[in-house]
Amino acid sequence: MPEQVPAVPAERELPYNREAELGVIGCMLINTKSVTAAAEIITPDDFYFGANREIFAVVMTLFNENVPVDLVTVSDRLSQQDKLDAVGGIQYLTAAATSVATTENVIYHCRIIKEKSTLRRLIKSASAIAEMAYEGADEIERILERSEQLIFDVSATREQSDIVPVCDIQSYGGKFTARGISYRRVDRL
Repeated sequence: MPEQVPAVPAERELPYNREAELGVIGCMLINTKSVTAAAEIITPDDFYFGANREIFAVVMTLFNENVPVDLVTVSDRLSQQDKLDAVGGIQYLTAAATSVATTENVIYHCRIIKEKSTLRRLIKSASAIAEMAYEGADEIERILERSEQLIFDVSATREQSDIVPVCDIQSYGGKFTARGISYRRVDRL
């Protein structure tokens, strides 16, 4: 008797967290340190909602240009790009900024966004792998190689936890460490 394969629902909603996305946007609008923290963890592509993706991209552009990031500068840049209405207008930006009780949780919210983004990428890769397997158009070795590459690409987009601020790096007896972790490449310098 052939093995029964569970049916996969045709259309399921991809993972996202609306509150985390809004919270990160709000934090960045009211606290520059939040921009730096977010930039180390997420990219515009990690946002599920297009409006948040656009706002984040503008915030990062302003930040990289050394322009202060706040409600006025972000709305002005979005307006210059004729994108302000498309992202929900000044009302959406104001709602994001006023929805934040504290900016202390921005890193946690960024990690939620990154996790949901990684899950979406994994789902898309798994769908592509299933499609290749069902089609069987290539040799099995090629399908396996491509499948491995798709999964590797997903894992490569996760947060790089080995990035450490220079202020956290210390030297002990000629060896450099960061929070107790030895960095051999740095040691060789």
